[in-house]
Amino acid sequence: IEDNAIIGYSIWEFINYKYGQSTLINLWKNSIATMDIEEEFKNTLNKDLDEIIEEREAYFSDKYKNFVNALSSVINMSMFFFG
Repeated sequence: IEDNAIIGYSIWEFINYKYGQSTLINLWKNSIATMDIEEEFKNTLNKDLDEIIEEREAYFSDKYKNFVNALSSVINMSMFFFG
């Protein structure tokens, strides 16, 4: 999978999380009709693509920071018990 596909998927995942499935569906439907996804971000979310990308980056940074911290704790505990 190319990086652009991963980034695209992560934007849709973020929109679904933050704004809900109905907003995501409306965004998809409207962007297919107008063939202008950036304009539909403005119309549907009242934000431009750059704002959405910044919000997505903060969301995933927080999401995976907790995962990395938990994983580090497990590794540290394993090192303690198993040397």
